[in-house]
This record gives sequence, C-alpha cells and structure tokens, in this order.
Amino acid sequence: VSFSVAGRYPIVGWVFDDQGASDYEVAFVEVVNVPPVACFVTNATVLENGTIIAFEGEPILFNASLSNDTPSDNEVLEYYWNFSGIDYLEGETVEFTYYKSGSYVVDLTVVDDDGAKSHVSALIKVMNRDPTCDIFVENDGIVEGETYIFRAVVNDSPLDVVLMDYYWWGSYGGWRTTKLFEDNGEYVVDVLVVDDDNATATTSRYFNVRNVPPIANIYDAVIYTNVSFSMHGELWNKAI
Repeated sequence: VSFSVAGRYPIVGWVFDDQGASDYEVAFVEVVNVPPVACFVTNATVLENGTIIAFEGEPILFNASLSNDTPSDNEVLEYYWNFSGIDYLEGETVEFTYYKSGSYVVDLTVVDDDGAKSHVSALIKVMNRDPTCDIFVENDGIVEGETYIFRAVVNDSPLDVVLMDYYWWGSYGGWRTTKLFEDNGEYVVDVLVVDDDNATATTSRYFNVRNVPPIANIYDAVIYTNVSFSMHGELWNKAI
C-alpha cells in the first residue's frame, strides 16, 4: 500500500474463525510529507564554486526542472524566483536580464502542495561589456563653409547607452554634434565614448572638404572726372 498524499489514514484489520465469529482492529497510519529539493541550472557560465558569470544586457535562462519531490508532488510544485529584490518571477523556467554590472544573488524557492519549502541560491557576477562605436554623417557638407552633422552610433547594454558620455575632438558633448569647416583640406573627426564603468571606445573618420572657387562679377558704373586735351599742329582753317 502506498499513499500519494500526506495525512492520517485509518487501517482496519478483520479476523474470522470457522464458526463465523469475527473481530477487527483499527490502526492509524500517519503519512508524513516529504519536502521538495530545490535545484536549478542556467545557460550562463558557472564556475566550479557555483558562481554564475554573465554580462550586462544579456538575458539569462534559469531552469528549475531538476528540482524533485515524490512522484505525486512533482507535478504540482510551485517555483518562486527572487532576483536580488529587483524582480520576482514564478515558473519552472524563467528568463532575467541584469542591466548593471555588479554582484547579485538569485534565490529559488520550491513549494509543494503541503506548503513544504526548499530554497537554493547562487551568486551572480554580472560583468561590464566594453562599448563599441561608429560615426554616422547625417549631413555631409562636402565643400568649405558648409555645416557637417555627425552622430555617434554606440553598441552597448541599453542602460549603458543612456548613461554614455561623449567627447568630440577631446571636448565633452552629446551623441550628436555639428562642425563648420571654413577652409578646404583633409580633416579627421574623432569621438571617445565612456560608459558608467569607465570602459571606453573611440573611432575616427577622415574626409576631404573641397574648395569653393571664387566668383567674379562686374557691375555697370558711372564715374565723374575731368578730362584735359592737348592739340598740336597747324591750323587747317586759318583765315588769310
């Protein structure tokens, strides 16, 4: 006889002799609940000491299917996840993303149908990933005297992109900047980006600003001046 649910069960035993006499005895069986055992695995890197290594901005999968209990309780287990108080999730399999580097603790609580609980936790080291950067020219001035518009295109975790600092030509600025080149020549535009963990990336672009040839215009003019004449020779109409 096996019992799938914890509780107190009566067992009645009867005896009969060949004369039809009978008797019985009642006994009670106390079936004690077996608590579950919490366990989980992850798709992130796990060190020998159990520490989980992940990168900010990358989803981490947590799977608690290795948690176990008696066969009757395995199908009714409930799973509760606590991600350092940042978020709370439920389910045998969950996904969570850390957007800020640092040390965190993930805690799993498994509860069976009798309310028995089991806990397991692990330390998570979330590493910063260095940003990458490129320069996009929104408006290409082409010739001297025109304004160029440059935009820094950064690849990093969403939170780091929001907190990113930008330095154009060594001066602090935003993710977008303008520049007017007054003379032709070869120029370089460079940008340095710094995330909230002081990780950096820099990139440059070279381009030529063309000369604009001069344009000469002549306009009508009226000039007032004195003119002197000097005449030499014989008089052709001299009277006799």
